[in-house]
Amino acid sequence: MLTVDELIEQIHRLTTDKQIPAVQAQVDAFLKTTPLEADVTRLKETLGKKLIKLGEQARAESRDSLYLNGVHYFLGDWLTPSQYSKRFDIRNLSTIYSWIRSGTIPASNILYVEQLGIRLIKAVDYRYT
Repeated sequence: MLTVDELIEQIHRLTTDKQIPAVQAQVDAFLKTTPLEADVTRLKETLGKKLIKLGEQARAESRDSLYLNGVHYFLGDWLTPSQYSKRFDIRNLSTIYSWIRSGTIPASNILYVEQLGIRLIKAVDYRYT
């Protein structure tokens, strides 16, 4: 049986929601031992704060991600043609579309999101490739 301090340490080590059930089972087992009310309060507060933090992390990751056909794309790595032109200081969008047509930007670095009707380009400076 773990002590309250050991349980709190395990809670602090949680990094994903998949780890929660194992720690929760240990907390539940600890609570069945009739611990001190102060220990119960410490555990609840620590677990509550950690769950809020993990939830915030998950929301942030989902805001910055796109899941398309089962593949995860980090949106910081993909740009619309307009965003691409701003990031790499390309004054004319037609230059970017020309690179797409000519293969300067490889097809593997172009992502068409049909559901949204947008094309995304991998954020690489193709002027030097």
